[in-house]
Amino acid sequence: MDYCINSTLCDHLRKTSRHPIFMTLGNIPLARHNKIDAKILLGYIPNLESYNVSEKQSTKFRIAIRKLFHHALATLLKPLKIISNTGIHLYVNDSIRWFYPLLALIISDWPEALYNV
Repeated sequence: MDYCINSTLCDHLRKTSRHPIFMTLGNIPLARHNKIDAKILLGYIPNLESYNVSEKQSTKFRIAIRKLFHHALATLLKPLKIISNTGIHLYVNDSIRWFYPLLALIISDWPEALYNV
């Protein structure tokens, strides 16, 4: 799963931005890893805006950002977490297989890390 540090503008006034969360399979070759058809968009993590620099550097604001990030990720990944605990039936080669998906998460603070995974 990729967390893009580049935010996406979500309104016409260019005031609301969010960070996209993409999911990809681990067995996709690196040459195709960042192609548009090799990943899907799970959702967006919203940004908190501060009124001034002192508010942005305050402990309360940083805790709020951390809580928002973790709550947004938990909400996005809840269906996948349920499936990874209970498993699902998949049809593979004309037979039913019991499947437990394994979630691996990569969160990077710099955009270059997304392209070198």
